[in-house]
Amino acid sequence: MKKGSSKQQLILALDALTLPIFEQYTLQSFVPTSIIDQEHTSSQALYMKSRAFDNILRTYSCTFTQSISPIFICDYVKKHIDIIDIAEPRYLEFSQYTPNDANIHLQSFFETVKAFSAWDIYQGDTSIVIAIVDNGFQQNHIDLKDNIAINWKEIENNDIDDDKNGIVDDYKGANMAWPNDGSQAGSTYNSTDGHGTMVAGVAAATWNNSIGIAGAAAKCRFFPIKAGKEGSDRVEYGYESILYAVLRGFHIINCSWGSANSFSEINQSIIDFASEQDVLIIASGGNDRNRAPFYPAGYKGVLGVGETDLSDAKTNGSSYGWHIGIMAPGYMVQTTDNDIDSYTIASGTSFASPIISACAALVKGKFPDATMHMIHKHIQQTSDNISLSNTLYPGMIPGRVNFKKALDYHPNTFPIISIKDWNMYHTKGTRFKVGDTVFLKLSLENIFTSIAKNTTVNISSLTDFFEPVRIIDSVIYIDKIDPYSTIIIDSIRIVIKESSDASFLLKADISSENKVFPYTLIPYRPIPSITTFHTDNLSFSLGDYGSLGFIGDRTIGNTGNESFDGLGFLIKNIGSILYSGGIIANSGDKILKGFASESNFEPSKRFENNSIGASMLLTDSLNPDYLKIGLTVKQTITSLKSNSVTIKYTLYNTSDQPIVNPGLALYADWDIGNYGRENKVELFTESIPEELRMRAQAEIAYREGTYNNKPYPFIGIVTIASSKESSFFPQSAGINSGTFEGLDADFAGLFNSNSSVQFPSKGDISIFSGGSFKKVLSKGDSAEFYIIFAADTLKNNVGQIIRNTINDLEYISSVINDSNTLKFCVGRYIDFANLDNELQIFPNFYSIEIFNVQGERVFISLDNNHSIQDEFAACTSGIYQVLITDKKCNKMSVTMSCVK
Repeated sequence: MKKGSSKQQLILALDALTLPIFEQYTLQSFVPTSIIDQEHTSSQALYMKSRAFDNILRTYSCTFTQSISPIFICDYVKKHIDIIDIAEPRYLEFSQYTPNDANIHLQSFFETVKAFSAWDIYQGDTSIVIAIVDNGFQQNHIDLKDNIAINWKEIENNDIDDDKNGIVDDYKGANMAWPNDGSQAGSTYNSTDGHGTMVAGVAAATWNNSIGIAGAAAKCRFFPIKAGKEGSDRVEYGYESILYAVLRGFHIINCSWGSANSFSEINQSIIDFASEQDVLIIASGGNDRNRAPFYPAGYKGVLGVGETDLSDAKTNGSSYGWHIGIMAPGYMVQTTDNDIDSYTIASGTSFASPIISACAALVKGKFPDATMHMIHKHIQQTSDNISLSNTLYPGMIPGRVNFKKALDYHPNTFPIISIKDWNMYHTKGTRFKVGDTVFLKLSLENIFTSIAKNTTVNISSLTDFFEPVRIIDSVIYIDKIDPYSTIIIDSIRIVIKESSDASFLLKADISSENKVFPYTLIPYRPIPSITTFHTDNLSFSLGDYGSLGFIGDRTIGNTGNESFDGLGFLIKNIGSILYSGGIIANSGDKILKGFASESNFEPSKRFENNSIGASMLLTDSLNPDYLKIGLTVKQTITSLKSNSVTIKYTLYNTSDQPIVNPGLALYADWDIGNYGRENKVELFTESIPEELRMRAQAEIAYREGTYNNKPYPFIGIVTIASSKESSFFPQSAGINSGTFEGLDADFAGLFNSNSSVQFPSKGDISIFSGGSFKKVLSKGDSAEFYIIFAADTLKNNVGQIIRNTINDLEYISSVINDSNTLKFCVGRYIDFANLDNELQIFPNFYSIEIFNVQGERVFISLDNNHSIQDEFAACTSGIYQVLITDKKCNKMSVTMSCVK
């Protein structure tokens, strides 16, 4: 929720919604009520100072019983409840292991990670506890029960939250699902899935007890947190469990689960809060066999873990890429199973992750004054280079953990230099093109108490046969980096060699005074599929496939959200007011769409820069014949002013067949404040000069009132044709987005609605702005019109901005001078019944020609002494173009409607 809002306000707002789904729902805070209500202890006061914790305090989980898309519900509540800041689906995370029913036998990874040698140095301490978040645990397993860190502030199985931390009976484990699955509050058992039990055995099976196996963390203990429902293999309450573990004071949290979903602001807030409280989260990197970002491993501050076999080769199933920071042998690991005395063998990054958690626990126990951030980097720093075992993935596989080296010396013994953040940019704009020199910006941190001297950063491209870039400044020298400080390097030059929007990786290797630090992988796209344009007060993005604002599907797929990009339509000091948008093309019953989530267009020429005059071409040539129109659309940026943008749209017939009555429009879903609730849209005719009102139409969207003592913005959109386009019929609609389905038939109707579709109420609104050309576009022919965007916090200012912008367009000129000599006239629209009266203002015409909507001439007269109405009395009902030519060969066109 937004700051200042209450849970009761949210409940009232949900109850007021008309969807049947909200007749029965439950709402639960991420933070236990007992934590919120208790008086502030010193630690609680510390939490309350945290911005990340403040975000979590305003977060609630809403559960409903009916079957309906959570993505739809999130979009719906964001648009209809103004106190909601973020609404995201809750994803049931998948356990990261590959079940294996092979014979049970010892498969020791201890030799590989040098655990035996490490235990000779240090054997752990029972005060160091690994919080393991998973879908269920067998707490009574003979090899686990004695190594659970008991919560002595709780009384076992009395159905009371004795320690007032919000969880009942969390004595030897926390069951985050018990209110929702009917299980016992203090029980972490999951009868149908033993994933958590297997993860716990790898890290913390009771050590040196003469039975079963030994946990990698030796004498360190664990605390099980059940984050899944009974009978499910999913992790449903993973991030609430992380928060619980942070509030309990655990320094190490193991998360052997996740999904390749998109970045979540709420989840990142929880991770940020954990980092602030000196907590290290270690997470499995995924078993998807690809480089798709995997979460929570991909969140900033999390140590993501990939899987190797006992020979140090990356397993076939393990994910890899920039979100993997360390490797561990999770293949064919013997561990505890779900019966109280059973064991099994399992594989996957799920079982690599607890090995790293065990190492972190040992390091924390031996060096208790080391921060978890230090330990994070120290484990990476002391890992073994396994590149020779992974030649199929050159430069992409980080080191494999080495327990002994991690315990050999204090994490603060030597400097550790790492990259905190990166960015690739162009000084002339965000869009790259072949031949451009772009810059890589790096933020380097020194987490050591002494100065780091003579640091070198080597930048290389990780490609085998295709080199999309050339790195000019491949080696960067840094004289010194002060203790606990960050420096910025923003002069690394890179030349774009190839046109590709595929994802590639740069590698940054760091060394200082002969000491080599863990590398960082930096993902990039040489030629992104989106261009962002800027004025003094506006920024907006155009996708290469016709979209406005963004590219990529907003919904979360199995491979994450790597393709999603763009700024939307952003107003300075306000933010983006656009939810989505794109172009719509039409001819007859055919509709082509160019949206972020779907497009019927392909770019044949992309924007090369983000300046005035930049243009791109879209074609429908790859569509099947039944859908193809044969149209190529050119978008040209003709004006970028402080508060306005003008785009020219040119339609070309690039097919062998004529195109009848082609149309093009821009559809935009505007969200002005609070996800678009209580927005209004209306015709904005007064912004158009009177003589042009038959050739142009305008809409304005806005929201009444203020936010943070500032007025909401107005956004005006105008569609207007060039003077030579006598067949242009402007179309403009103000739409209720909540009821508009966006089907082909819906858009086809808008192309013939003139300005009749106007949503009169407040709500979630969209604007359809464009037009159709009532003529036949033959091969090689073209037609064009303009769309103008104008924004300001005052409606009158928007109107004046639009008028000034129209006046600047090249095709506007005088209509008729004093001698009745025609230059050209824009915007005349007449009825057939008034044709003779209209023509009286042109006494010296040379000829009058009338054309039907197919572009065929159906009448011509070279005599102005007769009634044209009488001569053309045989006309049928329809729309016609009347072309008037004077004796100096100046021409004027008017549109005529005939109803009989």
